Amino acid sequence: MTRKLKKVLALLLTLSMVMGMFTVGAMATEGQNKNASRAVCTHWDTLGVKSTWETVSVTPATCTTNKIEHQECSKCHDIRDHEVLGSKVDHTWSTGDDIKVFVEPRCQVVGTGYHYCTVCGEKDMLHPVTIPKLGHDFVLTKNAVDPGSIAGYDLDRNHTVRCTRCGVFEVRDHKYVKTCIKHEYCSVCGHKKVNGELGLHTPDSNWSYDETNHWHKCVGDVACTKRFDEAAHTWARKDDTYVDAPDCTTDGTAVYVCTCGAEKTQTVPDSQLGHEWATEWSKDEINHWHVCTREGCNEINEVAAHTWTRKNDTYERAPGCTTDGTAVYVCTCGAEKTQT
Repeated sequence: MTRKLKKVLALLLTLSMVMGMFTVGAMATEGQNKNASRAVCTHWDTLGVKSTWETVSVTPATCTTNKIEHQECSKCHDIRDHEVLGSKVDHTWSTGDDIKVFVEPRCQVVGTGYHYCTVCGEKDMLHPVTIPKLGHDFVLTKNAVDPGSIAGYDLDRNHTVRCTRCGVFEVRDHKYVKTCIKHEYCSVCGHKKVNGELGLHTPDSNWSYDETNHWHKCVGDVACTKRFDEAAHTWARKDDTYVDAPDCTTDGTAVYVCTCGAEKTQTVPDSQLGHEWATEWSKDEINHWHVCTREGCNEINEVAAHTWTRKNDTYERAPGCTTDGTAVYVCTCGAEKTQT
C-alpha cells in the first residue's frame, strides 16, 4: 500500500469518528430538551387561563368511591387520574320488609333489623326497624298436666299447653261445647266432660231435598241425620213457557217447582196440539187428501181415490161413426182429466 493511500484512509476514519460524535450529541440534546419540556410544563395554556388537562375517559362514581377522570395534558402528553371529590352517589337502600336481622325476635321480645345498601351492603343503623314479637306457639301436651305438677289442676276443668319455641306452659280452662249427638266435650283438647249434657236438635230454616222428598235437616251437628217435616214434593207448573214445545201428537215439557224450591222438567199432560187440517184438497193423478198445516208436520188425512163425473155435455173431441168422443171429467176435490 502506498503512503498516499494510507493518508486517504486515515482521513476517512477521522471524518467517520467526528460524524458519530455529532450524531450522539444531537440525540442526547433532543432527549434532554424533551425531558426539560416535560419537567417545566405548567399544564396551562400560554396565557395561564385554561388548563391543558383533557379528560380521555371516566370511571363513574359509586356510593363508596368518587368519580375518576383519566386525563392527558395536550402540551406534554403527561397523564393523570383526577378524583372528583364529593361526587359519590347516594346509597341504594332496601325497602319495606327487605331487611337484615340484627336481633332475632322472640315470643315476648321484639327484634331489631336494618335496611342495607343493595350495592355495597352498607348498614343503615341510623334507622332501625322493629320486628314484631313472635308470640307463643302453644300446642297441647300429651297429658293434661305438665310434669311440674301445677297446684289447683283439675282434669275435668283444665288442659295444659306448651310453647314450641320457648318451652313455657300454661293451664287453661276447657272450652266445652255440645251437640245434638255429642255430650259436652272440650273443643280444644277433646276431653269429654264427666256426666256431660247432650245438646238439642236444631232444624234448619231452609229446606233440603232430593228427587222425591223435602225436609228440614238438623244443624246441631254435621253428622246428625235427623229430619224434620219430611214430605213428598208437591209439583206445580212454574209458568206458561215450555222447555220443549208440544206438537200435533206429542205433549210439551215445562219446568215444575215445589214449595221447597226443588225444580224438575216434566211432560205437560194433554198439551199436544192436534192436527190442523187444510180446507183445500191436495191431490195427484189417482188420489186426493187433506194435509196438516202445522209447521214440521207431514201427516195427511181422508186419503181417497178420485170419483170422476162428466163436467158437462160438451166434448173435447166429438165422437165419430166408429170412435167414442172425449170429454172433461171432474172429481169433488177439484181434479180434472180428459177421457173417452
